[in-house]
Amino acid sequence: QNMFHVLELFSGFTETSSPENIQKQADAMDSWTGAADRLGQITCPTLLITGTEDVLTPPQNSQMLHERIPESRLELIENGGHGVMYQYPELFSDLVLDFLLEDDSTSSS
Repeated sequence: QNMFHVLELFSGFTETSSPENIQKQADAMDSWTGAADRLGQITCPTLLITGTEDVLTPPQNSQMLHERIPESRLELIENGGHGVMYQYPELFSDLVLDFLLEDDSTSSS
């Protein structure tokens, strides 16, 4: 029954993935208990970038991560979808570079 749900969500995968692999993915999704309770243990600088129009991973997910990861930084890209790094490559790259340079400058002082 799980496989059919996954097939419904991701029609087209059957053209490139075997039924066995699809079933393994469905089983993994069913048995995963999550990691939300451990997000507060993250101690490294964390950058979250998401598009405001991402329908596969809604921006609310990134907001929840941001609220639970100490000192995280959340960047929302207006009108960006799930492939925001392809839609807005320069903006995405600038955000990542700014984050890396900011972290580098704070860790050396």
